[in-house]
Amino acid sequence: MGTFKCTGDRTYMADDSRYNYVTGETNDAKTPAAWTCANAMKELAQFHYSSLNTDYLKEIIDSWKENGCYDVISAHLGYRLYLTKAILPSSVTAGGEFCYHIEINNEGYAAPNKEMEAHIVLENSGNGALYSVMVPGVEVRAWLPGNTYTLQGAASVPAAVPSGNYKVDVNSNCIFEVLT
Repeated sequence: MGTFKCTGDRTYMADDSRYNYVTGETNDAKTPAAWTCANAMKELAQFHYSSLNTDYLKEIIDSWKENGCYDVISAHLGYRLYLTKAILPSSVTAGGEFCYHIEINNEGYAAPNKEMEAHIVLENSGNGALYSVMVPGVEVRAWLPGNTYTLQGAASVPAAVPSGNYKVDVNSNCIFEVLT
């Protein structure tokens, strides 16, 4: 991935791409060993790729499909945030406070690259009304790939929340939404 001519270019790109959006295309069909599934996945992760031009050098993309790694690569481009654990109370009171412990894993190649807020969302099971509680102090852009992040604390339930049954979602500006 990329054209590296000078000593240190790879290190610079790996460091610089940690917090920047990276897109590109395959660039060297003359060295097929460079495009094995193992090498491609290693470099896409190392340089934090978010997208690839799949119309360029289709023979390389086709080789990934034939060798079974295309779907894996596609599933890891960009950031992939997954809820891995949530400890929440079974009931809360409008205007009251509740404690939460939430763990989210980034299984993508990249960190999120735009500013986002994390929210705990209460969805009324009867009418679908949504009530959002912001999780303070979360810098989602710092959620680097391959790591699990813990959100823990106490939050206030909006006083306007009527009594009823609710589903709980974790949401970051619709970037990830997982039913717990």
